Amino acid sequence: LLALSIVEEVAGQTISWGEWFIGFAPVGILLFLLVPLLGYWIYPPQVKVSRDISHWASGELGKLDKISRKEVRPWIMSVESGCAAAIELGDSVSWEAISDLEIATNTTVKTIEATSGGDQTIRPDSDLLFVAGAGWTKKQADNSVKADKAAALILDFINRRKASLGSSKSMVDLGSEGQAVLPFLTHLHQIGQTGATPRHLKGLATCCHGEEPHAVGWRFIKERRAINMDANCGWAHGKADVLYVADAFEVMEKVNEKL
Repeated sequence: LLALSIVEEVAGQTISWGEWFIGFAPVGILLFLLVPLLGYWIYPPQVKVSRDISHWASGELGKLDKISRKEVRPWIMSVESGCAAAIELGDSVSWEAISDLEIATNTTVKTIEATSGGDQTIRPDSDLLFVAGAGWTKKQADNSVKADKAAALILDFINRRKASLGSSKSMVDLGSEGQAVLPFLTHLHQIGQTGATPRHLKGLATCCHGEEPHAVGWRFIKERRAINMDANCGWAHGKADVLYVADAFEVMEKVNEKL
């Protein structure tokens, strides 16, 4: 199939299945006959003759139940679109409006709760994606966890900048491991191979190492920047346009002040 597509693109020649079969038949028939013989010669079977095989097969066959009528006569019907003629309704179609239609249901709607547009953290129309990595809720330089401060900084930036919020898989999975998490992050925020692949113009990754399963979710983002304390993280190996080797807490505090 690959060779046929290459021939069609390069030479502009369409080869039918029959032409391909006739052209390949001399070689194909020869391979069909020689491959089993070569396999038998290169890797001969350890057991070539066994008198117990027929007795074993008869015993196993006797253990089986009788063949049912459905197995003897399987009925298969396949209907594909286009196999039947389109219905003809004529020049005009009459219709009747139905009002006051009562539908029986056991569900009673008590109330509807939904966040307003300003409270949403996933904003597909935003020009900026902000990704929070697992480093936000790990122990910092003073050996303390600052999950509450991280949540405040991130939400402050998201609301001021009207950016869309994303997360790495490790950050989302921390909750199931009993570690500190950001309360507003869910699996819907996950970016990467097992998450979303957003299409924002710009992206800023924070406290995220930029491993391949996560970075693959950035392939449609044109301008990529990252903040990480590790100068040799994944973003430093051609996955980000700019890498700031700095403390994300200090950087985001300054950025929020500017906003």
